[in-house]
Amino acid sequence: MVATSRKPHGPALAPVPERPLPGTPRELFDSLPPLPGLRTEIIDGRLIVSPAGTPEHGWTGTLLYEAFRSFCRERGWRAWMGGSVDVCIDGSREPVEPDFVLAPKDCPRWGSANCCPRG
Repeated sequence: MVATSRKPHGPALAPVPERPLPGTPRELFDSLPPLPGLRTEIIDGRLIVSPAGTPEHGWTGTLLYEAFRSFCRERGWRAWMGGSVDVCIDGSREPVEPDFVLAPKDCPRWGSANCCPRG
């Protein structure tokens, strides 16, 4: 079963002559305004929009951080939780917001001289 809404969803989108509609998921991602409370990613060529994580989801990140704390201190690595990670990830150069990242403190970051910029 598929549920649909009968409520109007606002004005219809129309192309603006001097600004063509996005032709790829990446172009659509890049054109999105901030979406508070939502997370946007491109995974396997598809634009995915999902609600922000739950408190339980955040707690799991905290548990991971605690589990890796000694490892990070021993090796000088860093751990990040949440979607504000700006490190380069091998493989796809599409925007993916990992929930948890464990990496050397000097790892390449988006926009730095030693990493491909987004795009």
